[in-house]
Amino acid sequence: KTSTTKTVELLLNDEINPLFEATIQCVEEAIVNAMVAAETMIGHNGFKVDAISHDILIKILKKYNKLND
Repeated sequence: KTSTTKTVELLLNDEINPLFEATIQCVEEAIVNAMVAAETMIGHNGFKVDAISHDILIKILKKYNKLND
């Protein structure tokens, strides 16, 4: 007969925190990459959405210490 139970091992918070930190860094980088790659677009009914200026983005990232010089 096959067992219907499983043993589960848990990580303590201090051991899983590096995984959470890495996840946060990956998401932040993906968002910045998307903003850098964005282009001005004209959509439905001629609605225009401008891409963010790279100079402004750099200024904001520096302000919040999110830019590695």
